[in-house]
Amino acid sequence: MHSVTCILAQNGTRALPRELWLRGRLQAQTGSLGGQANLRADAASLALGGVCAWGPGHGRLSGSLSHNISTLNEAGLPSEAEMLLSHTHAASNLSTSFMARSAQAQLDAALGLDGLAPGAPGHLLRASLAHTVPGLRHWGLPFSVDGRGHFQVNCSGDASPAQLSGLCWGDFAQQPLEAAVEVPGRGSSFEHSGRILVGPTSLSYSVSCCRRAGHLELAGWSEHNSVTLLRAGLPRKAHLSARLQTLETQTEASVALHGGDGGVSVDVAALVAWPMDGTLELMVNASHAVPALRGLGLPFASQLVFQKLWAEGQMHSSLQLTCDSQASLVLDVRGQSQVLSKELQLSGRHHLPGLLGRCPRTASAKLQYSEHEAESAIFVAVEEHHFHVGTRVVTAKASVTNIIRLEQTFPQFSTLPAELVLQTSYERAHGTRTLHQTLLWDDHVVTFHGSLSGSFPRLPGNLSLQVELTHQLPLSLPRHCSLSLSSEHSRRGRRDHLAVGWDGKDQVVVSSSLQLGRDKLAARLALAQPFNLSWSCMEASGLAESRGGKESWQVQLALDRGQPVTLHLTWADRSSGYDTIWDGCLAASPGQFRATWGLGALRACGALTQTTAVFSEQLDLSWDLRRMRQNLTYERHWPSQPDQIHAGVVLEHVFTASCATQSFRGEVETDYSHWLHHSLHLGLCDLPRALSVSGEHTLGHGELLLRSHCRLGLAPDPDHGLHLSLTLRDHSRPRTPDFSGELEILSPEAQRLGLRGRVSAPASRCVVQLEGTADDGNAKARLSVSRARGCLQASVAHEEGSRQESVVLRACAHGRMAEAEVLLQDSGRPVQPLGRLTLQAANQSVRLEAHGCPGTLLGRMESSVAAIGSQVQTQLEKRMRGLDAYVETFRRLVQPAGPLDGVAGPLLQLSRAGLGAARAGGRAVAALWGQSRARQALTHHLPLYLERLQAGLEQLRKEVERPLATLKEAYLEVTLRPLDEVWQERAESAMRWLRALGPRPIGAALELATLQMLSWAEATLSQALRRLCKPLLDVYSFSARNCSLLVTLPLLPAGDEPLAVARVTGYLVEKLVLPFRELYGTNVLAAYYRLKHRLLQSPHEYHAVVAGARHVVTFDGQVWSLGVHCGSLLLAKDFAHNTFSLTLNRAGSGLTSVSVQLNHTSLVFYPRLKTYRLYESSEPRQSCLHRDLPPPATRRDVPRVKLASEDGVSITCDVRAGLCSVTLGLWLHGVSAGLLGTNDNEAANELMLPDGTLAHGLEEFGLAWQLGGDCRAVEKTHECPRQSPTCRAFFQDPRSCLGNCFSVVDPTPFLSLCTQDTCGTQELFPACNLAAAYIHLCARGFVPLDPPPQCVGEFA
Repeated sequence: MHSVTCILAQNGTRALPRELWLRGRLQAQTGSLGGQANLRADAASLALGGVCAWGPGHGRLSGSLSHNISTLNEAGLPSEAEMLLSHTHAASNLSTSFMARSAQAQLDAALGLDGLAPGAPGHLLRASLAHTVPGLRHWGLPFSVDGRGHFQVNCSGDASPAQLSGLCWGDFAQQPLEAAVEVPGRGSSFEHSGRILVGPTSLSYSVSCCRRAGHLELAGWSEHNSVTLLRAGLPRKAHLSARLQTLETQTEASVALHGGDGGVSVDVAALVAWPMDGTLELMVNASHAVPALRGLGLPFASQLVFQKLWAEGQMHSSLQLTCDSQASLVLDVRGQSQVLSKELQLSGRHHLPGLLGRCPRTASAKLQYSEHEAESAIFVAVEEHHFHVGTRVVTAKASVTNIIRLEQTFPQFSTLPAELVLQTSYERAHGTRTLHQTLLWDDHVVTFHGSLSGSFPRLPGNLSLQVELTHQLPLSLPRHCSLSLSSEHSRRGRRDHLAVGWDGKDQVVVSSSLQLGRDKLAARLALAQPFNLSWSCMEASGLAESRGGKESWQVQLALDRGQPVTLHLTWADRSSGYDTIWDGCLAASPGQFRATWGLGALRACGALTQTTAVFSEQLDLSWDLRRMRQNLTYERHWPSQPDQIHAGVVLEHVFTASCATQSFRGEVETDYSHWLHHSLHLGLCDLPRALSVSGEHTLGHGELLLRSHCRLGLAPDPDHGLHLSLTLRDHSRPRTPDFSGELEILSPEAQRLGLRGRVSAPASRCVVQLEGTADDGNAKARLSVSRARGCLQASVAHEEGSRQESVVLRACAHGRMAEAEVLLQDSGRPVQPLGRLTLQAANQSVRLEAHGCPGTLLGRMESSVAAIGSQVQTQLEKRMRGLDAYVETFRRLVQPAGPLDGVAGPLLQLSRAGLGAARAGGRAVAALWGQSRARQALTHHLPLYLERLQAGLEQLRKEVERPLATLKEAYLEVTLRPLDEVWQERAESAMRWLRALGPRPIGAALELATLQMLSWAEATLSQALRRLCKPLLDVYSFSARNCSLLVTLPLLPAGDEPLAVARVTGYLVEKLVLPFRELYGTNVLAAYYRLKHRLLQSPHEYHAVVAGARHVVTFDGQVWSLGVHCGSLLLAKDFAHNTFSLTLNRAGSGLTSVSVQLNHTSLVFYPRLKTYRLYESSEPRQSCLHRDLPPPATRRDVPRVKLASEDGVSITCDVRAGLCSVTLGLWLHGVSAGLLGTNDNEAANELMLPDGTLAHGLEEFGLAWQLGGDCRAVEKTHECPRQSPTCRAFFQDPRSCLGNCFSVVDPTPFLSLCTQDTCGTQELFPACNLAAAYIHLCARGFVPLDPPPQCVGEFA
């Protein structure tokens, strides 16, 4: 494969494209050759492609063309076109075809040559042409041409010439076509003649050729009477003559074409000469008198002369085109090649109308090069514009001069100057290197001069650099700039000086120096600048010294010769062996920045020591009048003794306070496992321990889990401060956990608060105790909770001196009785019960009894809690006042110090906040409980609701005793008319009717019977209601006088399940509430339809249903889902007499149909499309129906189609519901089998396979009854992760429009299948499909139903 890409871009002229792309690719393989070419010029593009393939006896050439060039479109070339040419050759047969196609037209041509029978002379010729090109039709070529003919080649001997003759005939534009050809052979000459007749149109021609050594002549004539050829420019008679003569040094050729009437003449003559001197000359003369050629731009007379001379040292070529006696195009190329110089000249001019405006009339270029003076030049001239570039280099022994000159007048190069001269000279003399450059830019001059002297690049030594720049350009740079650099280098130092100047003086000056000594290093840097900065001069210096292990560094910085900023650092390393000892000092002086920074002299000294057992660090920092001293020491003694950490800080005049000295001291001792001691002391002036915080913590020693003691001391007596201790112990024994804890708080005034707790769990018991004490232990508060076998007890007690008061809650459960009581114990008084609750099971019932008024119980509880809270509040206030006084004393003492006053403030606020919380806590709790909804519910709402419930039951008992009176009152309230009045009116009307029919005694008897019937009805109804309401009336009894409540409930049946609240509640609901709910939810219509179904159902037939493409109801009532299948499935078939068959088909496109065969009649039903096709099976055309698509002659106007036979087979398809049903008479017992099961009233053998065995599941069952397709498995049903709301609304909700049939047809299997099938995205369709099947079965059970509103569109 070969590829090429060419890109040409220019912006000099608009006559040529700005960007030209050419891409090509050629791929050659054995037997094929392919290529592509793409040409793009700005927005215009042209693409060509072709492939040629060949082989034994065949060949093929294909090509394509695409472009968007308007000129080609106007010339008739389409924007897209394709071409195909192919030929085949086998034995004596040859065929060739050609095809050209575009979006608007197409042309097809074919030519065939067939051999006759073996031994017969000649060949058969076939030719055809068809096209849709309007232009060809305009020229007279019809859209279709067909022809055939015969030709023969005769050869007589090897020395005799061959002769070819033939005759073709055919049809051309619905006219007879006849063509004759004769080609005799005569050795060195050739003659050919032919005649073509198309109706009245004829064409005759003759061609002859004669050749001899170096000479060839060709002559011919033609004659026709075709109007189309005359329009095309071919005269009626024409003569053609051509001659070619070849000599030793030249060749002549001429061609002449003349018409019979003299209107058309074309003459072309050419002469090529190549003499021995190497000159080549070519001359071509052409003339014509054809107006059509003149219209295309071809002149009547033209001459082309080409000359080429290539001799040693020179070259000359010229091309001249003359049109109508005027030189239209002249191209001339001359060149010379000498030993030391070379020259090339190109020139051209034209007067061609087609190039005017697109290409300059004249252009010339000249390129010359001379090696003697290293000079070169390029000269280009286009009409009145020129472009000249020249270079010259002159070299001497120690100097070089280079001159570059540019001159141009092209407007396209306006960014370049019209004249540019750059002269560069370099000279080296006496160790100095000089560079001088002069630039002339039109009228502006730029001069650059530089010199370098010294031993560059060798060091050490001296170096000097001078640079000057002068210009007249309109730039922001100064007119004159200079740069001076001097450098002195030695082994012990160096000096550098840099100056940058403009406007006649030095502006930026930089100087530096560096001196190296044995143990000393000194450096200096100075900078001066004229820019708009806060400083104009800067000086920096540094000094570093090292003597005897001590190092000293000093740095100074000064601006505008002010007092310098100084930084001095000293460092000493006295380490030895395994000990590390460092010390150092840092001194800093702000100098001239003292006022800006607000900081005076600063000095910091420190030391660090590290040994195997001690690490210590000291720091002494001072600035102005302030000072800070800090130290840190770590001593390692572990494991023999605890490790110690000591830290201290002393501040002098750091804080603005009357006390100028503050100190912080801390210590930590620990063994890292069991023991920790820490302390922190804060000192102020004369108070070394103004604030002390210390603690000691012990972890894990025997029974001791944790002991923690913390102390907080404040001046003036830090030893008697606040103490806090916490102790946790473990008294556990095997299988007996036992833990205790103590919390003790000791105030500065020896006031004590303690809290003790213990949690233990001995065998079958669990005890939790919590006790709080104050001062000497006279006041205690105790909370205890214990659990034993079957009992739970909790108590709250308060003890002060000899007086003790407690509240006890005890709950126990033994056998069938559970009891809970609340007791109040007070010292010196007997135990007072506050309330009791008893739950007992006996005599198949549960008895709940409660005693105790909520108001009395709550009153005693509230008074007890208020008394305890008041005592606790008093104790807390007393201790908080002592803590507040202690903190206030400390604050007054440290207030002059300043910093610690901020520490005492939060402590004082905390103590006062605690005192306020203690005072308001009791009132807040009491107010919160008094306003709570729980207290209001217990004291007001609960007794009121209990009384109302009791009153309601009493009223119910009274209403039961007189049901008819209650009914009368209800009727009066609803209709506003007394029931007796209405009854009397209806009775009088009936009596009048009876009197008209019979004697008066009959009316009296009826009136007496009516009264007796009313009395009997009221007694019977009262007795029934009393039996119904007796369990509810006996459940509840409440007495507000003695605050007692009695609830009696039916007892749960015996079982192994435990006595749980949920189980008891469920049982009560079942026994008491469920009958009322069943009575309320009774559907009268459903009960009626159920009774009607039992009375009218007929067991004398078998029925099955196919709903859609997935669901079936078998003959024995099983509801199945067939899943996704393919091919055909046998639903039912008469295997005894072969009278009917029912199959379910699924085509490859997914279309599903049900096929029925009965009594030589076939029915194809499409459930999803709701269409069907009914036809006779004996019709030969429709014996095999293609089920991929429904036939066009389907029907949907009939809502139901039914097929029946005389032997009791009936098949009905509901078109709108999309289901079919099969009904078999009782005498057809057991004749059918398939996916609809067997009609033998035995549900156990519904999964019977064709071989008589039973399948293990629906998957095996479906595969066994498959008739076509290649299905390996049937979709398995699985539980849907959620239940569809549509399915529940159809088959579960009692308010469903299908609910009247729930007692006749079980909806459970339909709900299960609906839940499984609506797991996908289409939820409504399968649900409506199942609803249609359910409605169909209900209709057979004498229950009329309407489809769900959601499915009305599906059934339409």
